[in-house]
Amino acid sequence: MKKRAKITISGIVQGVGYRPFIYNLASSLGVLGYVKNIGSGVEVEAESDEGTLRKFVKRLERESPPMAEVTGFSVKALRAGGYRSFDVRKSSRDGNKSTLVCPDLTLCDDCLRELRSKKDRRFEYPFITCTNCGPRFSMIDNTPYDRERTSMKKFAMCPACSREYSDPSGRRFHTESNSCPSCGPELALYRKGRKVKSFDPIGRVVKLIRGGFVVAVKGVGGFHLVCDAASDRALASLRRIKGRDMKPFAIMCSEVSDARKLCRIKSDELKLLKSAERPIVLLEKKPDAGISELVAPNNKYLGVMLPYSPLHHLLLGRGLKVVVATSANLSEEPIISRRKHLKGIAGWVLDHDRDVVSSIDDSVVRIAAGRASFIRRARGYVPVPIPLPFKSSVKDVLAVGAEMKSTFTLVKNGLAFVSQHMGDLKGPGAFGHFKSTVAHFMKIFRVRPGIVARDMHPEYMSSRYSKNGIRIQHHHAHIAACMAENGLNGKVIGVALDGTGMGSDGTPWGGEFLIADYRGFERFAHLKNIALPGGDMASLEPWRMGLSYLYSVFGDDLSKLKNLPLMKKVSAKDVKLIATMIEKKLNSPSASSMGRLFDAVSAILGICLKNSYEGEAAIRLEHSIGGKTKGFYDFDLIESSGPAVIDPAGVIRGITDDFPSKDIPRRFHNTVAEMILRVCSLARERRKLNKVCLSGGCFQNRYLAERTADLLGGAGFNVFVHRKLPPNDACISFGQAAIASSVSA
Repeated sequence: MKKRAKITISGIVQGVGYRPFIYNLASSLGVLGYVKNIGSGVEVEAESDEGTLRKFVKRLERESPPMAEVTGFSVKALRAGGYRSFDVRKSSRDGNKSTLVCPDLTLCDDCLRELRSKKDRRFEYPFITCTNCGPRFSMIDNTPYDRERTSMKKFAMCPACSREYSDPSGRRFHTESNSCPSCGPELALYRKGRKVKSFDPIGRVVKLIRGGFVVAVKGVGGFHLVCDAASDRALASLRRIKGRDMKPFAIMCSEVSDARKLCRIKSDELKLLKSAERPIVLLEKKPDAGISELVAPNNKYLGVMLPYSPLHHLLLGRGLKVVVATSANLSEEPIISRRKHLKGIAGWVLDHDRDVVSSIDDSVVRIAAGRASFIRRARGYVPVPIPLPFKSSVKDVLAVGAEMKSTFTLVKNGLAFVSQHMGDLKGPGAFGHFKSTVAHFMKIFRVRPGIVARDMHPEYMSSRYSKNGIRIQHHHAHIAACMAENGLNGKVIGVALDGTGMGSDGTPWGGEFLIADYRGFERFAHLKNIALPGGDMASLEPWRMGLSYLYSVFGDDLSKLKNLPLMKKVSAKDVKLIATMIEKKLNSPSASSMGRLFDAVSAILGICLKNSYEGEAAIRLEHSIGGKTKGFYDFDLIESSGPAVIDPAGVIRGITDDFPSKDIPRRFHNTVAEMILRVCSLARERRKLNKVCLSGGCFQNRYLAERTADLLGGAGFNVFVHRKLPPNDACISFGQAAIASSVSA
């Protein structure tokens, strides 16, 4: 007797070969019915005898295509319907339900073999793809995922591609990105806006790069600026174009063997490098790396990635072993995805006519404490959602994040969709990009926000975007983000260390210890406030913070510290000016910023007096760690009726006494970790809590993150860190979304 079932599968099940997989499974078992994409995923009706139907359902539960991720699976028994075949039906929508979207993934091994085979009709075709690989999110205009809702809609398949598309036995069965040289996108080379006739544009670009030129190359999520990584002249030109004096550039290596010549690569780092997401991975640079010092000045690490698109493979397959491949944009602006916006940035442009619907940067990841830790989450990972650890009756939520390292988050049905990196919203193009990307996410995920959440800072561009939103304290959002990532509920000890964020008292915070849950927080302790001479200028010029800390400890005796590198590099006039500003409170707001303490120490030691990019002073201080000391400097933890206060005066005295010891950077980092341990121990004693969440940009510092985790773990704390998002302000929107969603949890 025939039985029928309706099976609904949700998750990342569109654009990853799920319908072909189900079709072939049904055909192999003799099951009749249909499969189709719907708004919330994939719908199947299956009809067969009871035993076969049960086997079909069990295999669907256990098996799936390589790139799929199932989050929901339901089965409903129906009366037999009299099916005579099993078909792939046209997609349909199901109301306001949304589906998950597959991120952009690297070229699979099968497609790579075809790309390199002279016998294959797609030999050296720059847009080769199949159900298991290639662009997805960057080219989707709407869901359900079908060709007519992607940037491939303008390319009509030729007869050969149509046959593949209709062949259930092949890898390209219902591959919406399917194309070939006869019917698909085409490359074109441009110089100063004019098309250059070339039978081999890739070969021409290779010659240009070898000749020291910088070429804009359109990739999956936008344009890269590409040049020879060994050429000082090319790198100097690239730095002028980008307005980027010192910030490191990423490099792309043809093969792992080329990367090994430049960097030390551990097994977990190699796994990341070769993963389907293909992020930029921060690797320790070898002393004799044969590339220009201008790639990553004053930096112990290189950001390395392997080719992930067929075009990258073709470029680097022509003898270019290592190239710089950095986003085509001006500093902190969105990556450029249209050729017309490259004017003044690139004279030579390798373009193609497949539109980028969602521009998206490369992701940046490092290994810390044996696990992957994000610096930037974008291509390869976005828009995979993060589930919230509680049920909520709140309608759809939009959280707009902070301003630096900007992201936004949408919540629907308990899933949080965190956007790709948006850059600094103060940039002239970034805010427009932010608004259009919010609108795009709301369309493809069918979100209609009932609640909007924002930061407390009224001048953030994101706050201006949502003036009537719920105001959420910056560091509370940091801790909530770490909690939600790790599936935590209830109160935790939250350690949020960063530059600055608006405090609930209207002053800048940045060295915070909170007792927090999603509903609220108590400021349990904080770093002692210090003057920021010049306000925002203090974050750009760490020498100001160095003088501020020295003046706070030594007062008028500051001029006697002539042996310190900082005092040798700043004028007596500047020393007097800073002292006057602090004494008279002239444009010198007070803040509890741990980030500014790192800046101060870096400046005092003469490591970095001016930041040419965000966090440079702290990064260079970390990279200067030497020696093997396990010691730390003295500091005071002052308890009172309000929050406890950490006074680092002893740290500053210790550093001046120790100079010029090479142990100072390590001892300072050890001290910050010891501060965290001491405050958390006090919080455990007073509040009977044992879970600690670490968040904030300071925890991008690998040594600090690992040292802190080791100390806390050794003291019996349960330590939680970010693994799905960066610890910097990119996680703020997710924390805001979790807090806003908890209102009716």
